[in-house]
Amino acid sequence: MVKTRFSKRLCLVAAVGLLNVYGGTAMAAATPSTSAPAVNSLVAPSSGVSADEGSAASDALIHGQPLVYWVKRLWRVIVATPASRNPEVQLGENCVLTPTDSPVSFVYGFQAAPSERTCHVPKGKTVVFPVWGLLNDYPCPDPSFQPTGQQTLETFLRLGARQFDDATKNLVVNVDGQRVDYTQHRLTTPFFSFKGDASLQQSFDSCITGSWQTAVADGWYLVYPSWQTGQQHTISVTAIAPSGAHDSLIYHLVIDP
Repeated sequence: MVKTRFSKRLCLVAAVGLLNVYGGTAMAAATPSTSAPAVNSLVAPSSGVSADEGSAASDALIHGQPLVYWVKRLWRVIVATPASRNPEVQLGENCVLTPTDSPVSFVYGFQAAPSERTCHVPKGKTVVFPVWGLLNDYPCPDPSFQPTGQQTLETFLRLGARQFDDATKNLVVNVDGQRVDYTQHRLTTPFFSFKGDASLQQSFDSCITGSWQTAVADGWYLVYPSWQTGQQHTISVTAIAPSGAHDSLIYHLVIDP
């Protein structure tokens, strides 16, 4: 799920308040279950991915790059996609996007819940799945959205992103019917720049200007190797958002031949 502004509903990039370095409220963690290797074992380092079984730790290399590189690229792709064909706001669009020449495919969330969708993953691609998360971007129309005192802009955005995600409750992730422990795979990015599409101002993020901006992203991310062609995997995410809304999203990911 991906939440983009504190007043908006998150779509698929986020999670539970473990590893909260800022002292926010920690939520109950999901109980890990054993999942079939075909579902959530990462491929060996020789295949371009190096991480723990089932998901990638923040210091793991994915096709030669750390997870933070792919998370920043994920967000840049999401906010650069026009509203008319952006899977975050268009349920009928394929929710998996693969940048040109990229070995990694990104799964988009959806800004309204509950929802259920079927999406197609290209053959041979590693999948980065954002469970739940937030892009905290700057500047915004609200003149009070500013750092206070001696606070740096990066610290201000990091605190806001993490505090929002920490307020999420009862987050549960299931892959092919088996509960997945995502709690050790939270990542907060450093400051990075992006250029969003202004058409997303009304439906996705009122802070997007269409010009270059800065942001920090926070969330929980799972990484899966290239699944076998012809397979279908179902990922479900349920949570109570900070707004109190009950979110439920189901993804049927079909691996194309």
